[in-house]
Amino acid sequence: MFQPDNNTVSSSLPTPSPAGTPGYFTNGNPVTGTPATMVDADWLNMITMELINVAKKAGITPDKANYGQLAQS
Repeated sequence: MFQPDNNTVSSSLPTPSPAGTPGYFTNGNPVTGTPATMVDADWLNMITMELINVAKKAGITPDKANYGQLAQS
């Protein structure tokens, strides 16, 4: 697990937008006009930090080249 590290990232965690009504992802439906769920930076940051915190709590230092850190945690 590792945080994004390319030249488009923010150096600090942006303040998340206010919570809305909880729901579920959808692929959308063009027949009914239902849009697909947009995965935004707030959600991606939340998932990334939750996973990194699991590894850190287990004493694991995030490593970009190790894809088994969550399982090790």
